Amino acid sequence: MLAMKIAFLILTVALISCNNQTSRHGGETVAKATFDPCESLRQLDPHCGWKPHWDDSGISTNAIDGTKTEFLSIESTDTDGASLTLSYGKLRICFENGKLCGNKSVGVGVTVHGMVQPMDYDSEYSTPVRVKFDDDRPSRQTWGIADSHDALFPHGREELFLLQLLAHKKLILEFSYYERAPRTLTFEISGLEDKMKSIGVDVRGQVAHKEAAQRAKVEPQINLCKNRNFPTEFCWEPADGSGPWGPFATREVATKYAIERYRDHLKVP
Repeated sequence: MLAMKIAFLILTVALISCNNQTSRHGGETVAKATFDPCESLRQLDPHCGWKPHWDDSGISTNAIDGTKTEFLSIESTDTDGASLTLSYGKLRICFENGKLCGNKSVGVGVTVHGMVQPMDYDSEYSTPVRVKFDDDRPSRQTWGIADSHDALFPHGREELFLLQLLAHKKLILEFSYYERAPRTLTFEISGLEDKMKSIGVDVRGQVAHKEAAQRAKVEPQINLCKNRNFPTEFCWEPADGSGPWGPFATREVATKYAIERYRDHLKVP
């Protein structure tokens, strides 16, 4: 009986040792490798075991002028359907010196793995899309197409679009590849504001500062309408003579309208 108890004790100790997550080799503790069920599948499905998350490219500094550029990006949860191999769309945001990229660089855009369908031969850098945030109603928009033809972006509304990304958790974009039926990409965009704060970017503050400057510019251009048919209403008369715009019920309504026109990048002095 004693021999059986001793044998049972030895077997128990051996089993505990086998289940231990570490082993010792040459006096050093070595962690045992854990089994990854997706290791052999990632070549076929890059998203095996993947969870939506924002990636940070890190800062790239231009050696000539010191410009600092950084990208935040997130992949779509569904494939972009460009080929037989699985590939995913990428929503990418560009920051230059802590501000949203502009001018020659796309500030916010979606990169895919194929040629985007242009509207027509006269508008080869524009494409029709539908955009849906969370449970909101979808909206039809016209987006720009990058020179590479494999990326599209909300041309002229990138700053406003970024504010919409910050206010929602999900984006669904419908677009078309060249001579193919429309398809959708879904992006789980939660956590963007925290990610932006982690790299020192405050877009909300930048927009508030810009709107304050725009308000100061347009307020002197808003007065009671000169048209006698609207004696108590307000009109906006831009300095370029393109007005008057209106009438508006209040000065504040007229001011907000003028600021929206600035947002749309119209040439208003």
